[in-house]
Amino acid sequence: MPTRRQTPTLLREPVYMVDFAVFKPDDELKINLEDCSESAWKWKHPDGEYVSPDTHEFVKKVFEKSGIDKNGSYLPKNLHPQHTDDPRGGLDESFAEARLVMGGAVEEVLRKTGRLLL
Repeated sequence: MPTRRQTPTLLREPVYMVDFAVFKPDDELKINLEDCSESAWKWKHPDGEYVSPDTHEFVKKVFEKSGIDKNGSYLPKNLHPQHTDDPRGGLDESFAEARLVMGGAVEEVLRKTGRLLL
């Protein structure tokens, strides 16, 4: 008698996708590539020196090759030139950005599924 072939799987329990959401920041965090590139000239290193032309050119190339939309992308307040003249990228700022993005996505999923309790 032929036997049924079992396909090995890593998951034994079923996985259900309830819904998904993509986080979209507020418009106040939107910036175009040219504005960002120009504002990098105002940024200072921790030692107080302004960004050198080589560093500015490097940052510009990173933005251009990163796939960021030239007409508009988003930056967190700690890096956004309209919100700070002294960009910071430490652990506290990274946690704040992660909370903003992940919290916003989770909140949107809960809202879409009718589970958001305010």
